Amino acid sequence: MKKVIYLLLVFLISSAVMAQIPLGFSYQGVLRNTDGQLLANKQASVKISLTNENGTTVHYGETHSVTTNEFGLFTMTVGSGTDVIASLEGVPWSTGDIFIRVEVMLSGSSTYTAMGSQRLLTVPYANYALDGFTLEWLGTLVVAPSSLHKNQAYYSSTEKKSFIWDGDSWEIISIDGLTGPAGETGPQGPQGISGANGISIVWLGMFDIAPTPSAINQAYYNSTDKKSYIWDGDSWEILSVDGLKGDQGATGDVGPQGPQGVPGANGISIVWLGMFDTAPTPSEANQAYYNSTDKKSYIWDGDSWEIVSIDGLQGPAGEAGLQGPQGIQGEIGPQGVQGIQGEVGPQGPQGPAGVGLSLEGNWSADSVYVEGDYVFDESSGTVGVNSMWICQNPVGPSVNRPKDDLSNWVEFEAPEGPEGPQGPVGPVGPLVEGTSGQTLRHDGTTWVANSVLFNNGTNVGIGTTSPVNKLHISPGQLRLDGSTNPYLSLNNGTYQGYLEVVSNNLALTYNGSVRLGINSSGNIGIGTNSPSYKVDIVGRSRFQSGGGSAGFWLMNNANTADRAFVGMLDDNYVGMYGAGGAAWSLVMNVNNGNVGVGTSTPGMKMDIAGSLRSNGELISTNSNQARFITGNYGLIHRNDGSNYYMLLTNSGDQYGSWNTLRPFSIANASGSVNIGNSALFVQHGGNVGVGTTSPGYKLHTVGDIYANGGWLRVSGNAGLYFESWGGGWYMSDGTWIRTYNNKNIYHNTGIMRTDGTFQVGDNGSTFSVANGGNLSYRTNVLYANTSGNVGIGTTSPNARMVIQGVSTNPADPLFVVNDRLGQPVFIVYQDSVRIIVKDGTTKDSKGIFAVSGRNTSKALTNNFLMITPDKTRVWTGDPDLGFAAENINGTLKEHYTKLTLNNSFVGYLSGRVTTGNANAFFGYKAGYSNSTGIRNVLIGHLTGYNNTTGLDNTFVGSGTGYSNSTGSYCTYVGRSAGYYSTGNKNSFFGYAAGLTNTDGANNTYLGTESGYTNSTGSGNTFVGYGAGRQATSSYNVCMGYQSGYNLNSNNNTLIGNLTGRFLTTGSSNTAIGYYAYYSGSEYNNSTAVGYNTQITGWNQVRIGNTSVTSIGGYAGWSNLSDIRFKKEIKSNVPGLSFILKLRPITYFIDVDKLAGYLQTPDSLRLIDSDNLKSKILYTGFAAQEVEIAAKSIGYDFSGVDKPQNEKDFYSLRYAEFTVPLVKAVQELSEELELQKKVNNSQKQMLDEQKTLNDELLRRIIALEKLVKVTADSNELGIK
Repeated sequence: MKKVIYLLLVFLISSAVMAQIPLGFSYQGVLRNTDGQLLANKQASVKISLTNENGTTVHYGETHSVTTNEFGLFTMTVGSGTDVIASLEGVPWSTGDIFIRVEVMLSGSSTYTAMGSQRLLTVPYANYALDGFTLEWLGTLVVAPSSLHKNQAYYSSTEKKSFIWDGDSWEIISIDGLTGPAGETGPQGPQGISGANGISIVWLGMFDIAPTPSAINQAYYNSTDKKSYIWDGDSWEILSVDGLKGDQGATGDVGPQGPQGVPGANGISIVWLGMFDTAPTPSEANQAYYNSTDKKSYIWDGDSWEIVSIDGLQGPAGEAGLQGPQGIQGEIGPQGVQGIQGEVGPQGPQGPAGVGLSLEGNWSADSVYVEGDYVFDESSGTVGVNSMWICQNPVGPSVNRPKDDLSNWVEFEAPEGPEGPQGPVGPVGPLVEGTSGQTLRHDGTTWVANSVLFNNGTNVGIGTTSPVNKLHISPGQLRLDGSTNPYLSLNNGTYQGYLEVVSNNLALTYNGSVRLGINSSGNIGIGTNSPSYKVDIVGRSRFQSGGGSAGFWLMNNANTADRAFVGMLDDNYVGMYGAGGAAWSLVMNVNNGNVGVGTSTPGMKMDIAGSLRSNGELISTNSNQARFITGNYGLIHRNDGSNYYMLLTNSGDQYGSWNTLRPFSIANASGSVNIGNSALFVQHGGNVGVGTTSPGYKLHTVGDIYANGGWLRVSGNAGLYFESWGGGWYMSDGTWIRTYNNKNIYHNTGIMRTDGTFQVGDNGSTFSVANGGNLSYRTNVLYANTSGNVGIGTTSPNARMVIQGVSTNPADPLFVVNDRLGQPVFIVYQDSVRIIVKDGTTKDSKGIFAVSGRNTSKALTNNFLMITPDKTRVWTGDPDLGFAAENINGTLKEHYTKLTLNNSFVGYLSGRVTTGNANAFFGYKAGYSNSTGIRNVLIGHLTGYNNTTGLDNTFVGSGTGYSNSTGSYCTYVGRSAGYYSTGNKNSFFGYAAGLTNTDGANNTYLGTESGYTNSTGSGNTFVGYGAGRQATSSYNVCMGYQSGYNLNSNNNTLIGNLTGRFLTTGSSNTAIGYYAYYSGSEYNNSTAVGYNTQITGWNQVRIGNTSVTSIGGYAGWSNLSDIRFKKEIKSNVPGLSFILKLRPITYFIDVDKLAGYLQTPDSLRLIDSDNLKSKILYTGFAAQEVEIAAKSIGYDFSGVDKPQNEKDFYSLRYAEFTVPLVKAVQELSEELELQKKVNNSQKQMLDEQKTLNDELLRRIIALEKLVKVTADSNELGIK
């Protein structure tokens, strides 16, 4: 908020001395800012306090909310505000010691600014009268009257004070204030509304005696008593009295030429036709002429003549000039002939009697008014201004104000006076030659054409004569300063953005919201102006490539080539690409969610080109179904809620639905097993059904039992029961089916032998039961021994079921489970197992494969592995062990991937011994040594290898943060960034950025090899390739290619490519611009601004290089000159004794010699600019001569800036020449005054001599006359 420092106050005191309520008086003020500019159309709060002289007692206070007009003016009535303190009636006006204190607070501010206090020299008499007495005003007097009574008052024109008689003495009411300095001429106010018609006066002219009137309102000027009179029907009444002529004031000095205004927009070119008494015939648009008849100028707009301007009214007559000296009396001319006496005109008719007017004060709704009464009330045209209203007809009481009741009231305004004469012509403006479009500059003496501001009518340039933009600065920088937030606004008419300082942070704002912010700690925020980290992004981020795939490469420490790429394969896939294998090893389709491992075109939600290993569950949750594909079949595992199925698809339809045979199912509730289409059914209780699902016996068949060449034996005494279609038969022997004489029993191809064996098949070799109880089918096809082991393809099973393949056809499956449609869902090969999960259309049921746990009650507990067409899930019971992919290396288990509840490790031995939580390590041995470190993100080959207890770190890139062990809160991005660093709170971005940093903390490096060797420095900000590369110091800001490259000192700010390239030990320096401060090394507290600007000593400020020809702005340079901070003040500055010794010279600058002195290489010189500067003829002094002149009189002149060393040079502070020049002028002025006194004395002597000469001449003439008379008498013989 700009501080208001200028308040112009105007008090308007009502002329009506009325003791009416409400009390108050008008108050006006003009608001300006610190630059003196009007604050137009601004809202503000104004606090008014009426106090005693020192402000310790507040008699009355209030607050007003005001809005200035286009001229910065506001108006209010003191007495009608809010937040009132005390009462206006209680103000002791009679003391004459009332001060008004004003405080202002602009809209948007939270504090008031005191504007000062001043005495109320003119007391509002209406308020004074409230003290309880009637004031009798005696008028303006030269001396106090002698006939007195209490409460008489008058104004003393001698003492410039108003007095009141209190019964004992004259007491001061008010004192005229001092005339304040003339204010600046305000802008032209708007045209006021036309006033009501005044009284028509018939002017008779000037007479030395009163003429005989013939009608009312006739008027004349009396040259005898210097008064004007008007005839009111009865007598001549005074209309006006000539005022006393004041002394002629001295002509003021011509003020300085004001600053060049901003060039206005190009006007319309007008073709002037001249002056005509009637409108001419136009031939094209923008023709114009002046009409001598109606006194107006017109322009042709293509359709009609439009008014351009109207002649103004004649201004009032100016004051008469001083009376000239009396002229020499001329000779009296001959008496003229007496003129004929004119006839006396007829007497005019007597006018009607005038109506007398009676003042009734301010208008009141409760009063009754009659014809001739006049009051004061609101004007009909100007808000806040009262008019005089004359009653035409009896009216009242009435709520209608006079301005709203024009049938009974007439508004009165004084007639407008005649227009004054034309004022004097102003001084002629500066006329100098310059470059086209160049703005003139005042050098303190005159206007010169050597500024760097150019205007080509469309664009404005600073430092360039051909600007190509609305504002074009070349070369140079743009700087914004301000006590509040300076900003740069960008507005396209719809959207507006700012580059500004918000809450002490540098921010880019857009439409009122901060989009990018950088705080004092170097934190960068995107979408926030209060970043808590070195890079703090609120919202989404995007990596976008200009060509090729979008993403980023990763490389390890042992290679300089890119090793892995993470990013977009194309518009549909995102994944990881290995440079060594030249293939996309992991991809995901972002449109359908398919993931491919070893394939870049996954056709499934998980498509793995190779083997899948898991030490946990594979879980599918899609319709409780999983599918395994082997060969032409699909094996489907499915649970429909009632039964668990292993179903096989039809041949060649691996991804189709199961066949109708449904080869294998287990009832969820009962545990019964069903094989085929109820071909074999085994109840949980032990009953087996063949052809039935409700067996009532241990073996229950529906249909034939066929045996050929073998035995059917039933042990025990239950016998053998056969039930046929028509009934049954029973072998009554009870326990055996026996043959006579122990003969074999044969049936078709089966044999039941007497030795206890049972065989079925050709020659009894297809199916057999041995005497010992072993069962076999063909040779090595199916074998079951008495131990309960079953072998398929082997006769020596060592487990409950052993299936052994054959060498003749090793590719054939060992075990296949088909679905009800005959499609395989589960296939076991000699070297693999395949589970086929159905993933048909969305309307079909889908398969699932799951591995689940089971408790002692044989109920399902937890899923460990589930695979569906949509997803694959793995569950673990131990959150610390989690999920891992490991290699097999003898007894040593080394993981490649380990995912736990608290950590995510991807990469060989990444996070090997970690016990800390919330870590994410990706890459070969990333976080290898991490133990208790938490919340770390390490991405890359050997990234964060030695991190043990460090926390909240983010390292991205091969070898990034390799040696960090305990350092925390760091962000390193780029290969080998912060490789040796163990410090805290560092941010390094770029290849080898902060490579050798060890203990340095709170650093921010952005750029390849930035801060490369800074090992212990802290609080640095290096931006750009090689910025601060060799630096070893702290608290420096280096921005630009190799800026601060060799910096070994602190507190430097270097911005620009190669800026401060060789600065080493110098501290507290500032350099801005390409190659600025390039060659200096040891200077402190110096500032270089601009391209190739060099420093040659300590405590210097240099702006621009040796090719710069102009440096300036819109305000003069201000130096500290506060007397509070000066000591040993002496008035011993020499004047003429010093000035007369100076030798003003003109000269050209040897730019080549100067470049050689500063060791500026030719590659950095601006040859065209140097050539231009070498041709400029300069005016000034030689510093060495000025130094010699000052020393010759013992004057230590601060205007000479002496060189500090052999590389520095002499300079002059030309502004300080003003002081001895002022002293010289003062000395000349004293001599002039002395000469004036001498001249006056000589003039007096001459005047006296002239008087004597005149007297001598008179006597000589008298003597000559006497001699002549004597001579004549002698000739006549007179004695």
